[in-house]
Amino acid sequence: MTRILKFWPVIVGCVGALIWLVSSSIQIGELKSETKFKQEAAASERGDLAEEDIRIYKRIDKTDRQVSKLRSKTQKLQEGMVRMETNQSVIIRNQTRILEKLER
Repeated sequence: MTRILKFWPVIVGCVGALIWLVSSSIQIGELKSETKFKQEAAASERGDLAEEDIRIYKRIDKTDRQVSKLRSKTQKLQEGMVRMETNQSVIIRNQTRILEKLER
């Protein structure tokens, strides 16, 4: 009995260390499970984001095609307008020449 009383600080220290180890291992286990859950959630979120990226890129491609169609139509319209203006200026010049000839 006296030996037990003599080593009581060591026994209490060992029991305290054992309790600390058990509680620490429980906390580490909780952190591992939480990390695993977060990794699984992040993996599924990455999959969702990848699908959304594909959908967005498809919309961008569709919009690019529509814009290129409109751009080509606009360019054709501008070229037509330039031709019309050129034709109008030639017609006006010819009219003035004809009027000048008629006045003579």
